Amino acid sequence: MNPVRVGILGCAKIIGWGLMDHREMLPEIEVVNIASRNIEKAAATARQYGFPRYGSYEDLLRDPEVEVVYVPLPNALHAQWSIAALRAGKAVVCEKPLASNAEEAEHLRAVAEETGLPLIEAVHYLYHPLAHRLIELVRSGALGRIERILAWVHLSSDFFEPDDIRFRYDLAGGATMDPGCYCISLCRIVTGEEPVVTSATPDLLSADIDRAMVATLQFPGGCVATVETSLRTDPWDIRLVVEGSRGRLETTNPLVPHFGHGWTLTVDGVETTESFDMTPTFVFEWKEIADVIRNGAPIRTPAGDGVANMKVVDAIYRAAGMRVR
Repeated sequence: MNPVRVGILGCAKIIGWGLMDHREMLPEIEVVNIASRNIEKAAATARQYGFPRYGSYEDLLRDPEVEVVYVPLPNALHAQWSIAALRAGKAVVCEKPLASNAEEAEHLRAVAEETGLPLIEAVHYLYHPLAHRLIELVRSGALGRIERILAWVHLSSDFFEPDDIRFRYDLAGGATMDPGCYCISLCRIVTGEEPVVTSATPDLLSADIDRAMVATLQFPGGCVATVETSLRTDPWDIRLVVEGSRGRLETTNPLVPHFGHGWTLTVDGVETTESFDMTPTFVFEWKEIADVIRNGAPIRTPAGDGVANMKVVDAIYRAAGMRVR
């Protein structure tokens, strides 16, 4: 298979640990262009990684060699530039969340459907074998009727600078928009259902920015989920607990199992543990993206799922008495 030729809009840190740091494991992917609003920054990044071309966003979208545009820009720019890429005839891999809000995400999905081009939300953890096993186990009924879910993603305060884009309303920042998306996704994917938000309590950095959020989700099947997310917590802690009528599953680091993970399953009083592949989630993700582009494989994280996740994000902000992004 010829490598899929990717162009990257922006020089965010995630292009390193989310793609370029793993390129020796990804012969299916070739990055051929990098763009930035700051040409000097684009040039420096191109030299750092050995990209053959660099330039402006518009230059990249006109590049006939680019098949797929990867959009790791600030949240507020996701929809705008993903739409521009689709209109330019490029498939799109957009970092989560798809857009600033559900309305924007719906519009982006409509453009993808109109163009007939792949639009993939980069929810990397869902490509890993741990996530596959998690979904299979819970939906199989092994835990019985699912009654309660606890999902939390607490990121260390040392991880972000005070002026980080995640703390800016104009760039669609906030804890619920970043790690919160993962908490919501975990609950939705495990249950296979769409929830109603019954309560939300923010810890505010400013009137419009949540540095932490606790929300309660009610699912049609009777499960109640509590999601906790924070950008200012020590120590780093990522965990999912699923409790059913027959047992309980607790897994640590389900979003980044390659950093080390835990899996303890108790069913009818019998406890078992499992371990999973330590290959980075991003490697599995990009290999599947290549399969989508080259072979028309199904998209594991389609736009429709991103829209559904954004609806819950919006509902949490409303329940918290805050403005939607």
